[in-house]
Amino acid sequence: MSFLAVSRHNTNTRLSASRFAMKKSYLIYALCAVTFSFFASYTSAETGVNDTQLLSTNDGAKIYWSSLFGTGIRRSNPDGSDVETVISEWGGAYNIAVDMQNEKVYWSDQFRFDIRRANLDGTNIEIVVPNGTAINPQGIALDVDGGKMYWTDERTPIRRANLDGSDIEDLVLSYDFPYDIALDVDSGKMYWQERFSWKIRRANLDGSGAEDLLVAGFGTIFTGLALDIVNGKMYWADLGNDKISRANLDGSQAEDVLTILPDSAFNPEGIALDVEGGKMYWNASGPLPDRNWRVQRANLDGSDGESVYVSQLYDEVFIDIEFVSAPVITVQIDIKPKKQKNSINPLSSGLIAVAILTTDDFDALWVDPSTVYFGPNSAVSAHGEAHASDVDRDGDIDLLFHFKTQETGIQCGDTAATLIGETWGGTAISGIDSINTVGCR
Repeated sequence: MSFLAVSRHNTNTRLSASRFAMKKSYLIYALCAVTFSFFASYTSAETGVNDTQLLSTNDGAKIYWSSLFGTGIRRSNPDGSDVETVISEWGGAYNIAVDMQNEKVYWSDQFRFDIRRANLDGTNIEIVVPNGTAINPQGIALDVDGGKMYWTDERTPIRRANLDGSDIEDLVLSYDFPYDIALDVDSGKMYWQERFSWKIRRANLDGSGAEDLLVAGFGTIFTGLALDIVNGKMYWADLGNDKISRANLDGSQAEDVLTILPDSAFNPEGIALDVEGGKMYWNASGPLPDRNWRVQRANLDGSDGESVYVSQLYDEVFIDIEFVSAPVITVQIDIKPKKQKNSINPLSSGLIAVAILTTDDFDALWVDPSTVYFGPNSAVSAHGEAHASDVDRDGDIDLLFHFKTQETGIQCGDTAATLIGETWGGTAISGIDSINTVGCR
């Protein structure tokens, strides 16, 4: 992990001044209606806005956030525990989007002015939209099943491309600084914010049928947009007025749901929803004098607000936030390979061999052995590791584990046993195989 060493006093002074300058700059723009070519990139870099993406509170869910001036991209459990660095590349990680299906994280980069992606374990960083094609990229949204990535840019139309950045299409032209973007793929709609017009707009996914949904009003600085399709709501963060608001998907019945942030925080950045868990998440700057940035959450009506993670690095600034449910990949396992009946004596003090098999759709080497558990009692590997070998002799490499029978919790009469774990990218896996208990009285 690397980060820029800046003194605590200078960092806090710079961020305090730049946040004030950002709000002032937007007000001046509104009064004068003058567009400066450097405005967006300068303001973004100085204020340290960046993107956090959160995952569902279901088992296996994670929150992801980016850190401008800091540690790149991190993730943790939704309660803020088990924090780990995903992307350690120092710099301008801004808005992010997570593709759990293909185990990729995408981000717009505010220092290099391009769009990048990497595996969820941080490997294989690649540029998918280079600088020049992207001028000052902002929000990103993914239609994974459709194989498309959508993004906004201060200087170009709203665009989409294949997930690898190929076949770019111009969709909607906007001169009002389009910022965050969100998709309702089932309804064929995209929603986005325009900072200079204070509008939230939507259009068809091909860019046709663009319409204004609401005008938030003077002083608004949009910093995040999220959709609750189930309940027909959209939520947005407003840095200019230090509040979080919501409205119906057609823009009607707009209301403020949070006007005082928990723990005396301010400058909300990004917004993400866990609709199933009834929670919304956002980033915010902490109170003076330290102003440590933090991830916060509350109920969807704004009640029971709390900070779930507080940065201990003074040069770290969080921005966008998104919540994504983690899928569970079903894997093929073989208990007691080469044995037909999978006979297990629950009273035995021996070991049970279990293999995760590589198939056409899944590579067993994607699995992190340290996350693997087996049986009702979640036994860990007896050897603390897995063995890579072609267990089923089909020409590819499988993973073979050994578990102590007494630690598995398998009891007389059980007819199946389950193995669970995670890939190196954090996606949950699960496999089940039949067993036959013997030696029981």
